[in-house]
Amino acid sequence: MLGFKMKKSGLWNEAYRGFENQYADKNPTQNRIIADGLTMSLNTKKTKRNNNMALMCREDSADEIIYGNILQANCNYIIPDEDGVMLKVMREYLEACGYNIHVINLDNHQAGEYYNPVATLLSASENTEAGAIKFARALQHNKPKDVFMQKVCEQIMCMLMAYIQTLPAEKHNIQTVKELLTLADGLSPRIIDSWKFIDSCESEKARKAFTELQSIPNIPLLQAIVDLTVTLDVMNFESSDRPALSLMPFQFGKHALFIVHSSKEYHETTLGLMYMQILDVICSVSKSKKFPANATPVCAVVKHWVPELTHYMSQSSKLNVHFYIHGDISTLKYREPIEWQLMLDCCDTIIYDGMSNQEYMIPFINGTFLQHSKSKTANKMQQDHTFEIKNTLGDFLISKCIVMVRGVDPFLARQYRWESHPKAEAVAFYNV
Repeated sequence: MLGFKMKKSGLWNEAYRGFENQYADKNPTQNRIIADGLTMSLNTKKTKRNNNMALMCREDSADEIIYGNILQANCNYIIPDEDGVMLKVMREYLEACGYNIHVINLDNHQAGEYYNPVATLLSASENTEAGAIKFARALQHNKPKDVFMQKVCEQIMCMLMAYIQTLPAEKHNIQTVKELLTLADGLSPRIIDSWKFIDSCESEKARKAFTELQSIPNIPLLQAIVDLTVTLDVMNFESSDRPALSLMPFQFGKHALFIVHSSKEYHETTLGLMYMQILDVICSVSKSKKFPANATPVCAVVKHWVPELTHYMSQSSKLNVHFYIHGDISTLKYREPIEWQLMLDCCDTIIYDGMSNQEYMIPFINGTFLQHSKSKTANKMQQDHTFEIKNTLGDFLISKCIVMVRGVDPFLARQYRWESHPKAEAVAFYNV
């Protein structure tokens, strides 16, 4: 976990007076908000820490911090917005700040811009195969883990995407994928023969994937086709002639993307797929030689499962992207049963409000304090230390939070309320 320094003389450093002077920027608009009266610079060279932050708080407490950082208007934003609440509050303010507002509505496609995952995937022609593999893995998110079936789904998707790339641009959509999947005939002696026309197409990658699939028996091949078809049907992607949302200029200029959704379970898979593709595009742009050093940083709020999130978080500083991970530890363990600890390791800042998961947070905050010592005195001191943490968590559930920054003693701070932000009056004006 995080390398926190612990003092034997006392756990809490409630008045950490040197924090602002050491970590905050002199220009307040270039800071990110972490607690009431507490900010940190976005400049990682100044802070020597990444800007990733884990919000181990109640949903309303975490939203307060997110609102406050949106009011800073110093990043481009990617925000999953349940029922469109944040969009209603912040839209006019961000437009007045010069932002281009993009909205994707997963419940009502006509109320937002058109998102086309196939066109987005194929736009990065050099990464088509890798993108198709990630696409297939995202569609298998809620399925039982079966390595063989996952490989079959990946091979099918690689073949279809490579073939679709040879078709006209108007065919680059989910509808074409579904049409190709429905060609498979379960009564045929060899299902793969349903796609025999791919063996003579222009794409070498499609022909290679077709050849590899010929060794797969009918039953697992049919099961993979059914799984992919059912998932795509449930996700209910829009098929439209409208121009699709372009993600390429997202780091240039000022942009805010709100993904409006409801609490339906299948939306988690859709959100995960969208985030993965958005982050892949950001990665490809960031690594290009034409990427300017002064490009606007991207702030991505994550409230859901995202494929390979730790991979993106581990290189966030290089990509000029930072993540706000929203959710308590039990939720993280459910979403990422294998990588949840690595995810927290990638966050140099953690905010905890004491309202939930004390059984996880007590040993987490306790850290390495005397845990390797076997003496009775040391064990007694560790018990007292744990008791002190429990008492603190009980005393400050409502008004305070625990701030943990890598390399800094954990300390108490007042919970943030976005109404205290200097620009909050402007938001109130626009929402009258």
